[in-house]
Amino acid sequence: MSFLLREYINILIKIFITPINFLEKYSVDKISLFIRNAKNKLTGYDHYFSINKKNNLYYVNDKNHIHYFANRRRGFDLYRYGLGFRANTLANSYILESIKFESGDVVIDCGSNYADLWLFLKNFIKEENYISFEPGSEEHSSISLNVINGKNYNIGLGEENKENQFYINHSDADSSFIEPSEFSEIVNCKTIKLDTFIEENNISSIKLLKLEAEGFEPEILKGSKKALKIIEYIAIDGGKERGVNQEETFTFQSNFLYENGFTLIGVNFQWSRALFKKKEN
Repeated sequence: MSFLLREYINILIKIFITPINFLEKYSVDKISLFIRNAKNKLTGYDHYFSINKKNNLYYVNDKNHIHYFANRRRGFDLYRYGLGFRANTLANSYILESIKFESGDVVIDCGSNYADLWLFLKNFIKEENYISFEPGSEEHSSISLNVINGKNYNIGLGEENKENQFYINHSDADSSFIEPSEFSEIVNCKTIKLDTFIEENNISSIKLLKLEAEGFEPEILKGSKKALKIIEYIAIDGGKERGVNQEETFTFQSNFLYENGFTLIGVNFQWSRALFKKKEN
């Protein structure tokens, strides 16, 4: 095939697909879902997307496993290749294949969004041992359906036990207790120190703390000094997400964990994520 012919075909494809992508992105649910599902069939994927009008949440059905989400565009992107792919991608980004989980292990998922981490963990731990902290109300509603028997809290972790302003950005999953460059609304939301939480709930051992808080990670670690003594692994997200200036938190988190007896297991430079393990005495 000649170069000119390939270019002509590519132009035709773009002319055809551009309005379809526009409709998928901006049209009403019925049309958008139809287009997304048609694309899945044409590309050989079995999962499909729909909406539960009763709770006003979208969901993806993959081999009869239903997973809810609140933002349509974000959900289409996250689960484009199915739930298994999403589970493995997220786990690999945090280097979780380095951890040998057992059924009785307790995992705390801080900044759990739609509880996508559970898509990976459900193969290893009991559902009641999954603990999520998600300040976003829409995200928490999804979590409550995705991990029915989990311990799911619609609050944040932080340095203090108090009410804080929480800046909402649902479309990009960039909601934070630190004011970001873009947000749609501000709500009041409670934060609790992880130290307080483990004491009130008599938790004696935590296998993994996954920490993703859109720049609020330093405050969470400062409120977790006692908890660090009973945590075996900590997975951090330290990307440039803190505040209007989009500062990174990777340096602070790493130094803090080194100073409190943790050692680095691995780094995912693409995502600015890392896995740390408590040093053995």
